[in-house]
Amino acid sequence: MEIGNVVRDVLESFDFNIVWDGTLDEQIMLDPFVWDKSFNPETVYEMEGAYETFIGNNQV
Repeated sequence: MEIGNVVRDVLESFDFNIVWDGTLDEQIMLDPFVWDKSFNPETVYEMEGAYETFIGNNQV
């Protein structure tokens, strides 16, 4: 539960709207959630650069 609360707090600090009843029975949901990325099966996806991209997209 403690991890779920930390995740919720961080997401809310970035102004995400969270739907979660605070229990282990329900997943944390972002509402509304819009996935605006496309998937290319021929591309190799890696975590390199993900943090930099996130920071670049969320500068205040």
